[in-house]
Amino acid sequence: MQLGQFDNSFANAELLSGHLNEDNSTQYTGLLEKVDQLELTVQDLQNMGQDYIDNPRNAPTESEIDDLYDTYVQTALGYISGLIEFESGIVMVPLSKVQAHLDDFLLHNRSLVRELEDFSISAGNIEKLVEGFNQTVWSNIVEEAEQARGYLSATGLLKTDLTEAMESGDIKDRMGDIDVFFSALRSRGRDLKDSWQQLEGAWGGVWSSMLQGGTFDQFYQRLSNYYRGYMRGKERGNDNWERQEIVLLEMIYLHEPSLVEDAERDIQLYQLNADFSDMDVDQTLAENDAEFQDRLTNTDIAELLGDVDRDFKKALYDFQDEIEVVKKEKEMDVSFYV
Repeated sequence: MQLGQFDNSFANAELLSGHLNEDNSTQYTGLLEKVDQLELTVQDLQNMGQDYIDNPRNAPTESEIDDLYDTYVQTALGYISGLIEFESGIVMVPLSKVQAHLDDFLLHNRSLVRELEDFSISAGNIEKLVEGFNQTVWSNIVEEAEQARGYLSATGLLKTDLTEAMESGDIKDRMGDIDVFFSALRSRGRDLKDSWQQLEGAWGGVWSSMLQGGTFDQFYQRLSNYYRGYMRGKERGNDNWERQEIVLLEMIYLHEPSLVEDAERDIQLYQLNADFSDMDVDQTLAENDAEFQDRLTNTDIAELLGDVDRDFKKALYDFQDEIEVVKKEKEMDVSFYV
C-alpha cells in the first residue's frame, strides 16, 4: 500500500500520551526552523551560482564562497541533528509502544497455537483408544450378546449351548479388557480436560492482549467511525464511498494486495477488528470464559461416562453368575443320571 492512502483521521496521536511536553514541542518546532534555515542556505548557494552564470564578471570572492559553504555545512548538520532528536523524542515513542504491544500479542498467539496442538493430540489419543476398543473388545462383546439374544428368541438353542459359547468367548478376559479401556479412557479424559483448560487460558490471553492496554483504542475507534461513515455514504450514494471502500479493502488485505481487486465488496466490521471499540473488555472475557466452561461441561469424559463402566461390568458379572448357575445345573443333571 502506498503511503498517504489512509485517511488522516486514523492518526493516533494518543500513542504520545504522557510523553508530549515542552521538550517535544521544542524538538518539533526546532526541526521546522532548521528545515527553513537549510532551505534558505541552499537557495543562497543557488542564487550565487546563478549570478555567476548570468554575470561572470560579478564572481563571488573566495571569502564569500567559504562563508556560504560554512553556513551550509552548519545548517545541514543542524538539520541532521534535529532529525535525530525528532526521531528519538517523537517517532520512537509510539513505535516502541506499538512494538511492545505486538510482541505481547505474538507471545500469547504462540502460546495459543501450542495449546491448540496439545489439545488436538489429546483428542486424537481418545479417538484412537475408542477405535481400537470398538474393533477388538467391543466387537467380541457384541457377538456374544447376539448369541445370548438368540437364546432368548430361539426355541432350538439350549442353555448348555449358550453356556459353552460364553465359556469359549472367555468372558473374564472381556472384563479385564473393559477395565483397562475405561481406566485409560478416564485418564485420557483428564488429559483432555487439562488441555482444554490450558487452551482457555491461552485464548483469554490473546483476547486480553488485543483489547487491553489502550495502545490502539483511539485507532480502532476512528476506524469504526470511518467504517460507519463509509456504510452511510454507500447507502446514500455519496461521491467518496468508493474511495473509502478501497481504503478499507487495502487495510484488510494489507499483506496480500493482489486480492483487493477480486475481493467481495460486502465488508464486515469484524474483518477490520473495528468492532473492538464496541467491546467491553471484562464482559468479552467473561463471555469467552463462560463459553469455554459450557463446552468443558458438555465434553467432560468423566461426566459423560458417569457410572456406565461400573454398570456395564455389573451386568457382565450378573450374566456370568447366570452362566455359572446353568453350569451347576448341568453338572447336577449329569450326576443324577450317573
